Amino acid sequence: MPRDPARPAPAFRGDATLSMEQANVIALVFIPAALALVAAHGWIWGAASLRAGFGDVISLVFLPVFLACIVAHEALHALGFALAGAPRSALHFGIDRRTFSPFAGCTAPVRATAYRVAVLLPALVLGVAPLAYGLATGVAWASIWGAFMLLCAGGDFAALWAMRAVPGRARVLDHSERVGCRVVAD
Repeated sequence: MPRDPARPAPAFRGDATLSMEQANVIALVFIPAALALVAAHGWIWGAASLRAGFGDVISLVFLPVFLACIVAHEALHALGFALAGAPRSALHFGIDRRTFSPFAGCTAPVRATAYRVAVLLPALVLGVAPLAYGLATGVAWASIWGAFMLLCAGGDFAALWAMRAVPGRARVLDHSERVGCRVVAD
């Protein structure tokens, strides 16, 4: 999205980004964690519950629900940026052409803590919440779906990793082509 010519471009003080390819490789690290979370459901509620849950998840509704969750995931990022004070005009959506990864971005600087919340929001709402519900109640499809959504948030976790050294009060600007952000001068 083009920048307002009346506003000066921010001066960059540092880079906390990864390439899309690097972020996807880091996301692969979460496969064993997702499998362990699903196994935890089986350990708590039994293998029969887990088998039934897999049947529910792999039913005919999987693809439309998955596509809806992709949209919801990116909308939750945008909501996080909006809650951080970014104007609606600063929010944008797209798909990376090289990796086919969907994304939501923000062209307005926000505090690093708010950026982290915006990055984590989909993992919490679509991953942690259904996983916790499934583990607590024995609803296997919720545990499996929550673990799968956490796996889908692997790129978000990579963005958090990339900005691990950025202080929370620093102002950051979402990078337009890479995963993560740039630290901008106040």
